[in-house]
Amino acid sequence: MEFLDYIKKINDKSLLKFWGLNMRINDFDEEFNFKKKRSSNTLFIIKIVFIIFAIFAILSSVLFLSKMGSSDSYEIEENGERYGNSEFIEYQGKISVPVPSGGRYFLNGVDINSFRTLNSEDRDTRIIGLDKNHVYFGNIAIPDLDPNKLEVIGNGYYTDGTTTYFCSSLSERNKDLSTPMEILQSLMYSFSKTKKPQTYIYPYKKVETNNKLIAVKDLYYFATDGEKVYYKGEILENADLNTLKSVDGYNEYFADKENVYYKSKLLPIKNSGKLKVVSTEQGDRFLYDEANGYVFIEDYSFDREKAPYKVIGNNGS
Repeated sequence: MEFLDYIKKINDKSLLKFWGLNMRINDFDEEFNFKKKRSSNTLFIIKIVFIIFAIFAILSSVLFLSKMGSSDSYEIEENGERYGNSEFIEYQGKISVPVPSGGRYFLNGVDINSFRTLNSEDRDTRIIGLDKNHVYFGNIAIPDLDPNKLEVIGNGYYTDGTTTYFCSSLSERNKDLSTPMEILQSLMYSFSKTKKPQTYIYPYKKVETNNKLIAVKDLYYFATDGEKVYYKGEILENADLNTLKSVDGYNEYFADKENVYYKSKLLPIKNSGKLKVVSTEQGDRFLYDEANGYVFIEDYSFDREKAPYKVIGNNGS
């Protein structure tokens, strides 16, 4: 009995020590988890503060650029010298041109002494400039067009006899400028006043043909070289120019005797002769085929297995 009592005492002491160790470990774990949680919360708060600061900085920069751009543009338009009936203005030894939604941009490296514009009755040419070295689409120099041989084809097409381009007189967002890069360039410009980010451009496209182009009458943005038909410089596959027409007068959906197109893209349907454009209050335009109930928005087709679709309103009605 005495031996058993002794063993029991030893076990009790060991057990107490084990419990004590466990208690210390548990206390340590709780303290560690508390510190870890507190550290995590602190890091989270720092991230939130940083994000708020970044958003504030970006919004401030955008507001600053907007105000500065509006002020500069007004001063240039009021006090500068305009080139003929073009959009180009010379002011304080610099030439600039407005690009809608992007603001006013300066022509870098332009030769002011030889700079000129086309002064054509064609409104599309108002954003075309030339000096002894380059042709400019807005503020962008085109390196492979000869300014001394430039000719206006019409419908937004230009050639020097060797190289041909299409350039739209309507600005579009610059697809080559990513959002992160735009933010970075905007911040840099707001502090350093170096190069303004090219957020919008007058879109242009080199036409891949060796044949002479002519503008297509009554079809804006279209041209032909006698073999192929082009829309904004892009080829319409298998298009028949003799029967090609816009659908309901819109300059986005087109059809010839057989094929249907969204801009230059061939749609996977045939011309049924019963095509129409349906509009919504939001400005979306759908191509609707009354013969089979197919619907397209741009070049995207609604599920044709669920056709026929029905029009329940047009132009918001």
